[in-house]
Amino acid sequence: MKKFWILLLAITAAAAATAAELPSVVQVKSNGFLKLGPAELSVRCFNDKWATAKWEMDAARIGRQGGSASGTMWFGGDSIRITETITPLEPSGFLFTVNAVFPHPMAINVFCASLDLPTGNGPFDVTVDGRKLDLPEKFTDRYIAGAKEAKELTVVLTGGTTLRFKGNFTLEVQDNRKFGGDRLSLRLCGTPGSGKLSESRIDLAVTVETVRSMPVDISQAVNFGFADDVADDGRGGWSDQGENNDLRSFTQRKVHLENITFDIIDPARNGGKAAIVMGRTVAKRRAAVELPPDTEARAVTLLHASAWTPSGGKPLGYLNVTFADGSLQKIPVSLADDSGNWWNPFPRKNAAVAWKHENPAAPIGLYAAPFALKRSDPRRLEFQLNPEHVNAMWMIAGITLADRPFRFSRADNDVLLASGKEWLPLEFTKEIVAGSPLDFSRYTEAPAGRYGSIIARPDGTLGFEKAPGKRIRLYGANICFSACYLEKAEADKLAADFRKLGYNSLRIHHYDDLLVDPEAPDSVTFDAARLDKLDYLIFTMAKQGIYTTIDLYSARAFKPGDDIPELRLCERAGLKALLPISRAAMNNWKAFSRNLLEHRNPYTGFRWKEDPAIWMLNLVNEEPLSLNWSAAAPLYREKYAQWAKNNGFPARKDDRRFRQFLNELQNKALEEQLRFLRDEIKTKILLTSLNNGAEQADLVRLRHQFDVVDSHGYHDHPTFPEAAWRLPNAYSQTSAIARKAQVPREMMAARIFGKPFVITEFNFVKPNLYRAEGGPLIGAYSALQDWDGLYRFAWSHSRNSVVGINPPTMFDAANDPLVQLSDRIAVLMFRRGDVEAAKEKYAIAVPDDLFDAGRMLSFSETPALLQLGLIARIGSSAGDAPLPGGVFRLPFSATFNPRSTHNGRICGLWEKTVKNGIARSSTGQITLNSGAKTFAVTTPRSESLTLPGGELAGNRMRVYDASTFQTVAALSLDDLPLAESRSILLLQLTNLDNTAAHFGNTEFTLHRAHGHLPMLLRRGAATVAIKSNVPFRVTALKTDGSELGEIKGTFQNGSFVFRADTAGFPGGVMAYHLTR
Repeated sequence: MKKFWILLLAITAAAAATAAELPSVVQVKSNGFLKLGPAELSVRCFNDKWATAKWEMDAARIGRQGGSASGTMWFGGDSIRITETITPLEPSGFLFTVNAVFPHPMAINVFCASLDLPTGNGPFDVTVDGRKLDLPEKFTDRYIAGAKEAKELTVVLTGGTTLRFKGNFTLEVQDNRKFGGDRLSLRLCGTPGSGKLSESRIDLAVTVETVRSMPVDISQAVNFGFADDVADDGRGGWSDQGENNDLRSFTQRKVHLENITFDIIDPARNGGKAAIVMGRTVAKRRAAVELPPDTEARAVTLLHASAWTPSGGKPLGYLNVTFADGSLQKIPVSLADDSGNWWNPFPRKNAAVAWKHENPAAPIGLYAAPFALKRSDPRRLEFQLNPEHVNAMWMIAGITLADRPFRFSRADNDVLLASGKEWLPLEFTKEIVAGSPLDFSRYTEAPAGRYGSIIARPDGTLGFEKAPGKRIRLYGANICFSACYLEKAEADKLAADFRKLGYNSLRIHHYDDLLVDPEAPDSVTFDAARLDKLDYLIFTMAKQGIYTTIDLYSARAFKPGDDIPELRLCERAGLKALLPISRAAMNNWKAFSRNLLEHRNPYTGFRWKEDPAIWMLNLVNEEPLSLNWSAAAPLYREKYAQWAKNNGFPARKDDRRFRQFLNELQNKALEEQLRFLRDEIKTKILLTSLNNGAEQADLVRLRHQFDVVDSHGYHDHPTFPEAAWRLPNAYSQTSAIARKAQVPREMMAARIFGKPFVITEFNFVKPNLYRAEGGPLIGAYSALQDWDGLYRFAWSHSRNSVVGINPPTMFDAANDPLVQLSDRIAVLMFRRGDVEAAKEKYAIAVPDDLFDAGRMLSFSETPALLQLGLIARIGSSAGDAPLPGGVFRLPFSATFNPRSTHNGRICGLWEKTVKNGIARSSTGQITLNSGAKTFAVTTPRSESLTLPGGELAGNRMRVYDASTFQTVAALSLDDLPLAESRSILLLQLTNLDNTAAHFGNTEFTLHRAHGHLPMLLRRGAATVAIKSNVPFRVTALKTDGSELGEIKGTFQNGSFVFRADTAGFPGGVMAYHLTR
C-alpha cells in the first residue's frame, strides 16, 4: 500500500511539471461525472436501505488540464461533503481522487466510483487482475461475482477505447437491467467502501488507450464517383440510379466515427472517381488495393453500403486479405451484420452508421464495419462480390486500417411501449354499430352486378355495362392466404363489415397456393372445399355491393406433376421468371386460369369468367422481368447472348440493351396471355398486369395493351436486415408529407390517359410514426388525379385475424382502428368525390428510342416532373400515341422546365412546389408543406388538417395547441356542406401500436417484436374550432361508433370550440360526433 502511494505522488508531480491534458476521449460533464467513450465514471453512494444519495455540486474547476469539483451528497437531512480531483497523466491517462467526509458515522452499503457500461453493444470484454469477468450480454438475473482486494481492472470498450484502472479496491458488479435500466455498473469501492463510515477515499490511476487508425489510399481501385447523371448506363456514380438517387450530397473529405478516420477521395480531383463499385450495371465484380510493404495492422475497416440488397444468410461478398508471407484470410462480409442497404440506414451488429443524409428518393447513409486480421502484416486487400447476388451492388467509399481489433458502439437503446405518459390502453371493439356515425354502408350500392359488368368507358373511367353514364370508383382491401378461406357465417360478416367501412371492392390475393389440392401431383388441380369457400365469398360480397378482383397468379408453387423442365437447371425459379421463356410454364398458367375461369359458381350461377361481380383479372402479380429474371439467371443470360448477337449488340448484362431484351420477352408473353383470355376463354372481365414498378418508363408501352392500368405503392415498406419476412424489420420512420407525398406521387406517372387507373396495393405501413397522414394523402391525391380504384394492402393475412381480435401488425387493417378510421377519410374524399379532380392534364411522353444511350429508364430520375402531380393530373404515354382531348404532352426530361405546361398559373404553382416544398393543387383544395410537415385538404363537405403540433387552419376548421403529430378531419355525414351539416364526424388520429411493441432504438427504425394486447393509443390533444352560428353537441365515440360521453364546448369569435383529447375518456378516443 505504501509503495502505491509513493507511485501516485511521483506520477502527480510529473503531471504537474508537464501540464498534461486529459485524453481526447475523456469528456468532463457539468456535474463532474466523466464520459469515457460510451462509458461513464461517477461517484455513487448507497445507504443501508439502498437509497442513493442526491448529488449537488457547488464548485467545479475541471477543464482539459484537470482540476477539482466539490459538492454535497444528501440523504434526507444528512450531507456528505465530496471533493473530486482529476489530474492528467502523460502519455494518456489521469488520476481520479475522491474524498468523502460524513457528518457522523453512517451505515453505508456502497461508496464507490461507478463505471457504467452500456448494454446492447454485444459481449463485454472486462478483466480484473488478469481474470475475465463473466458478464452476460443478455440479462439473466444471476449473481455476478466481482473481486476483493483488486489491483487492476481492464475494460475494452466499443469504439476502440481501452480503460485500465489501477489502485486498491473491491470490485462489485450491478446489472441495472434488472430494474429497467440499460447499464451495467462496475463499482470500484472506496477505502473503506462500506460499513459505518465517517470518511472514505477513492484513489485510481486510469490509463486510456485508443485504437490508432491509418486511412488507406484507394485511388488505385476506384471506378465510380458519388454523383450519377444518367441511370442504368454502367457509368457515372454510386448505384447508377440517376441524379435524384445518388450520393452527390456526400461531400466530406474525411469521415470520423469514434476513434476511426476515413479519407475520402475528392472526385473532382480524380477524374470523377472516388468509390469502388461492383455489381448490377457495373461489370466489375472484384477490386483490389495494394498496401505499402511496411504496413502493420490488426484490423481493416470499410466505409461501405449495398444496393438492391438481397435477403438471406449468404454473404454480400468477401474481403480477401493477403499477408507478407503469402497466406490468405478470406473474410465473409455479412449482409445482416457487416453491411446494409444505403437507403434507410440503421446500426447493425458489426456496422455503425457513419454518415447519414437524404436525397430526393430516400434517407441514405454509409456503414463503417471493422474486421479483425489474423496477422499484423497485410499487403493486399481484395473485394469480391458474391456471384450468387446477380442484382446486388457493393459500394465502398473508404478504407482504414487499425492497430488492433475493435467494435463500434451500436447505441441501440431498446424501447418497449407501455401505458404511461405517452400511451394509453385503447378499448377496441370490432363490430361497427349499425346506424352509428361510423357505419358508412350507405355509400355502397347493393348488389354488385345490378347494372351488369363494370366496363372501361371511352373517357378512361369505370362505368357499367347496362348504365354507361353511371361512374363508379372502387375502394377496398386485400385479403391473403387463409383469410380467403372463411366459413359461410364468417364470410357474411366480413362482407357486411366491408360495407360498413365504406368499401365496395375486394381483392383476393395470395390465395392460389392454398387453393391447390395437396393430394394432386400438379398445381392446377383445386381443393374442392376451398374452391367452394371462394365461391361463397364472391357471392356474399356481391350481395353487399362489393366487387371482386383477383390475380390469376400470385404465389402458387410448382409441383413435380407440372413437369417444368427448366426447373432442373434453375430450381429457385418460379412462374414469374419462367413464363416468358418456358412453354411448360405458360401452359401451366393457362391451365390454372382455364380451370378457375370456366368453373361455375354454384351460389351465383355464373362461371367466373362471366360473373358481373368479378370486375378485373390481373394476369400475374408483380411480374416485371427486370425484377424477376435473376431467379432463372443462367437461362436469361444464354438467351440474351443469342438475342444480342442477332441484333448486333455486345452481349453484356450491364448494358441497357439487356432491359430492352427483357422488355421484348415480356411483351410477347403478355400478348399471348391476353389473347388466351380474350379469344379462347372469351371473358369480358377487364384485364391488367405489370402492377408494380410504377417508376419503370419502359413498362408504359407494355401497359397500353391492358384494359386497366394497375400499380402498387408503399410508404415505409419494411426491409429485413436478418431474414426475409422475419423480424426484426427496419423502417425509415420518415413522413410522407415531408417527402412531398412520396406515396401516392411516385405512382402517378404509371397512369395512361384514356384507361382506368387503380392502385391494388397501398399502405402507410405500421409502425411508421406518421401513418395518421395516410388517409388524407391517398384520398385527396387519388381524387385530384381522378383515379378509379384504391385497395389497402391488406385487410388480413389470416383467418384468425379476420374473425378474432389480435395485435395489429405491419400491413393488416382488420384489427387496426387507426387504419379503419383513416379509410373513412379516404372513402369520402375519393369515393364520394369530395375532392375535385384537377382540370389540367399532362402526359409524359416516353420516347420510342428509350433504350438508346443517354435516355432515362425511370420516372424516379425526374422527381420535379412527378411533383407536377401534386398540382395537376399527370400520367404517361408511349411515344406519340394519340391522347384524349385536353391532355397536353410533356417531354420525358430530367430538366425542370415549368414553362412546358404552357399555363402560367400551373407554371407558378409547380415552381413553388419544387423550390419551396409548398404544393398547392390547381383546385385550391389541397396544400402540402413538406418543410413544416403539414397537409390541409379543404372541400365543402370535408376538411382534414395534418400537423406535427401547434396550429393549422383550413376554411371552416382550425386546429391549435396541438400536442403531437396528428390528423384532425371533419367529415359531413349528411352529405351537406360543412357550413350546413347537422351531422359531422370528427376524427383525431395520432398513432397506435401494441403493448410491449419492441424497438431496437429510440428512433424506432428497428422493430423487434409486435407486442401484445391491449393496443396502445398515442396521447394527443388539440383545440378544434369550427365555424358555426349555432352550438354543436359533441359526443366522443368508441371504436365501434357507440357513444362514450359528451364534451362541452364554447363559442369564440364565430366558431364553436372544444378540446379534443385521445385520453379524454378511459379506453381512448379517436372519433367524435358533432350534431346540431
